[in-house]
Amino acid sequence: MITLHALKFSRATRVLWLLEDLGQPCQRIDYDRTDEFRAPEALSKIHPLGKSPVIEDDGEMIAESSTILRYLVAKHGDHGHRPDRGTADYWRHEALFDYVESSFAPVAI
Repeated sequence: MITLHALKFSRATRVLWLLEDLGQPCQRIDYDRTDEFRAPEALSKIHPLGKSPVIEDDGEMIAESSTILRYLVAKHGDHGHRPDRGTADYWRHEALFDYVESSFAPVAI
């Protein structure tokens, strides 16, 4: 079973949504933010980035929400959460997927 290390008010929600959609259970470990709205030191003991989300699955430790989502889709052979590879729609999907993590996130905060 996947263990999800989830910082409250984080992109861990994306991982939870996908796991639910895929019908995959997980053990969820929640972490409260500090008074400065940062991740607690405890997350640094889980992964060197000290951020959330992080999953543990079959001995693998995977961080970064986009990477986790891609991993889960690939692992479970899911074809319903992104367009077919090599199509124009696929590349638009990938660009928007990464846009959320790179260009959009700093201005949305």
